[in-house]
Amino acid sequence: MGRGMNFTVEFEVTPRLAPELERKANRALKVLLEQRHLYQATYIDAVAAACVSKQPVALGTTVADPTKKQLAVLTLVISFRAEDPNQVAASAQPTKAGLEVSLCVPTVMATCAWCKQVRPFNLVAATKVGPTLEPGREEQTSEDNISKPVDTFSLAYKCQACKGPEEVFLVRREGWKLTLCGRSPIELVTVPSYIPASVRGHYRSAVVARDSGEVLAGLFFLRVLVEQFTRPWGRGEKAVKAADVIDRYMDSLPDDFKGHFPSFRPIYEALSRAIHTADASENLFAETRAKIDEHFDARRLHRLPAPPSEPTGT
Repeated sequence: MGRGMNFTVEFEVTPRLAPELERKANRALKVLLEQRHLYQATYIDAVAAACVSKQPVALGTTVADPTKKQLAVLTLVISFRAEDPNQVAASAQPTKAGLEVSLCVPTVMATCAWCKQVRPFNLVAATKVGPTLEPGREEQTSEDNISKPVDTFSLAYKCQACKGPEEVFLVRREGWKLTLCGRSPIELVTVPSYIPASVRGHYRSAVVARDSGEVLAGLFFLRVLVEQFTRPWGRGEKAVKAADVIDRYMDSLPDDFKGHFPSFRPIYEALSRAIHTADASENLFAETRAKIDEHFDARRLHRLPAPPSEPTGT
């Protein structure tokens, strides 16, 4: 079977549930690694698996009448298998502890930090990080967590194209919830080619912050992007206000450009208000990012010159 890690959840003992639950768990993990960002989560849909297999599932330790249901431990073993990850073997067997099933860790499509492109990645190592925190332990103080065993494990993947250094995902499991709580190297954000090189780092930082749940920090980085791009129009004057520099930049643009494409003036004002009021608005981030994209893409289409060289001053 190869390397493996254990999931521990509770359910009503029945081998017929295992194949569908395996598929749901495999799908949840694949979505987590391919489509979610840091600190985002997916869920193993045990209820849907139970409906398909026509078997009831207890999502916790509490049942209406404990005498009418026998709950036991289901161990999902995440194994490194050579088979097609989309083919799940129905090899579950009842045991005294409950039911043990095998879950194939999927091949995933991810952006390679070395290729700079989306590539297929194969698993090369799976490691359990620390012991499983079982239900009822003192560390789990909230009532909601008492019935949710906790596991943390790392998955090391290698790009099939460049065969470069492994990329490692750290996944935390709480009950049916899977959370991406770490990634090394950090997720590579693809920045549009029309974003100027001088501010590409700020653009990337804004997206990483937003994707990690820190929307307010993302808004701050977008404002820094606007300030730093327009800075050369300040002509080296240290005391000049950012708003005045942005006005100079906008005044330097052709009239047909200013009449058809987003202006940095309202963009900067909206970002400043949000930062000063600590308004972590997802909508504002999305709208502002789209306007910044449109503005810089329009500069490319109009073949506008690069920013003037900033005087060094004394």
